[in-house]
Amino acid sequence: MSLYKQLWLAVIILLTVVFAGSFVATSLSVKTYLEQQLGIQNAVYALALVFLIAMIVAGCLGSYLLKIILRPLDDLVEQAQAIGDRRFITIAEPSTREFKQVVSAMNSLSDRIKQMLRQEAKRFEKWQREAHIDKVTGLMNRESFIKTLDAALQSDDVNSTGSLSLIRLAGLTRLNQTYGRKSIDGMLADIGHALNCIVIQHGRWAASRLNGSDFALLAPRAMEPADTAREAQKAIQEILENRSMHGDVRLPGATTLFTHGETISELLIRLDGSLLNADQEGESRINVANKGDIQLTTVREQMARWRVIFEQAFHGHKFSLASYPAIDKEGNLLHLESPVRMELKGELITAGQFLPWINRLELSGELDRHVVDLALQLIEQEGRPICINLSVASVVRVVTIIDVVFCTLFDGLSVRAVA
Repeated sequence: MSLYKQLWLAVIILLTVVFAGSFVATSLSVKTYLEQQLGIQNAVYALALVFLIAMIVAGCLGSYLLKIILRPLDDLVEQAQAIGDRRFITIAEPSTREFKQVVSAMNSLSDRIKQMLRQEAKRFEKWQREAHIDKVTGLMNRESFIKTLDAALQSDDVNSTGSLSLIRLAGLTRLNQTYGRKSIDGMLADIGHALNCIVIQHGRWAASRLNGSDFALLAPRAMEPADTAREAQKAIQEILENRSMHGDVRLPGATTLFTHGETISELLIRLDGSLLNADQEGESRINVANKGDIQLTTVREQMARWRVIFEQAFHGHKFSLASYPAIDKEGNLLHLESPVRMELKGELITAGQFLPWINRLELSGELDRHVVDLALQLIEQEGRPICINLSVASVVRVVTIIDVVFCTLFDGLSVRAVA
């Protein structure tokens, strides 16, 4: 029933009550007419009292009827307040047509807002996960892991002391070339799952893929660093054995104890030097780096050693470009992804393993020019577009961009994408 009909019914009921009261009063006055001839003034007062009582009854009845009619409005107010409190409730639709339409619209609005917030929450959760998690392995990415490590070093409880381990998957480039990226991505995902299982077993531990081939394990309260490193190394080794890849790679590692107040740079310098030594020994051994083992002079020695390595690589043409086809959804070739590689002791190592030293020695510009030359040579050989990676410092320098454009024009070749 519409609101208008209900209001008209209420008015009719009120008028009926008033007329009924008037009729009763009139009947009483006629019946007692003769008896009240001597008291006409009292009759007038009595009639007025009857009308007053009738009006009071009619007013109370009208208020009650109006309250019943407007009751759905109270439910709408309660629903609106609930939506404001992120409680998305629905209410029963009243029989009044106008209120029914409003309540139906509010129920639909509540459902849409609920679904929209759920979708936004899922998108935010996905974004947050992508921002903190390595997509291939499911482990923490470097930035998130460094923040976790910093929080451990700054804490003042038992978690401010423990062990930090690095395990390197040496030979990852060769594995990619032998088994293909898809197979290697599956292997890396299994490694990530295995390390996450270790993390789940120990509260407050954390694991990360710091770069392409280096994995880190943060173990607060673990005071035997060699044991934690071997636990991570064993988990990775089992994955490689299950995939029959264990004969193609080495798993050198480095581990150290950390204490409250140490800086991240101190720890990473200590571990980098120890891991470099373990890697150069050509075995899957784990070096335990103690505090004070690697001082600033050792860092200078490492930089001097890497400078010699890079000079030999530049003059001996030890740098090369890998080739990974980028295909569109129709299967057509877009370009070849060509990250730089360097030959060291007869083995190709990835950019992630030597770029930190390139940047420390401020050789990124020279490397970028070398990469551009290699890309132009590869285009001339393959006749296909190449996508290369340049350092950020070079990309923002106008001189470097002019160099790249000049080289491409001079050689009569074009590069579709330079990243």
